[in-house]
Amino acid sequence: MRLPNSANIDSLLFMLFDDDTIGIKAKDSEESVVVITSVSTTYQATKEYGYVERRMLPLILSWAVTVHKLQGTTPNKAVIDLDRKKFAEGQVYVALSRVKILDGIALCNLEPNKVLKKRHDEKALREMQRLRSF
Repeated sequence: MRLPNSANIDSLLFMLFDDDTIGIKAKDSEESVVVITSVSTTYQATKEYGYVERRMLPLILSWAVTVHKLQGTTPNKAVIDLDRKKFAEGQVYVALSRVKILDGIALCNLEPNKVLKKRHDEKALREMQRLRSF
């Protein structure tokens, strides 16, 4: 693990990922730890107080939601784990179609044969044809 030369140890955050596929772009070689360094911003306070420096860790709030909860949102980025056995037909489409841009989608555990099983739901198609016959 490489530490930034100018970094003070109390201005670092070490993130350990349980899954090797998460955080690939930020990791060094094959480490499972990512070092996040603090950033500083300087503001002009008032004339008598001078400048104020704010130091912070650049973290982004994230959370997990079900596909049903995701339906009403349009996130910029999403990590979609397709390893769930309870994905109903069409849920993968809903999860993928909610994200605003293609580069904002990160897929985990993609198995195309599970996602692309069939082109349409036979039961739903029969029901649509039955309803049209009235």
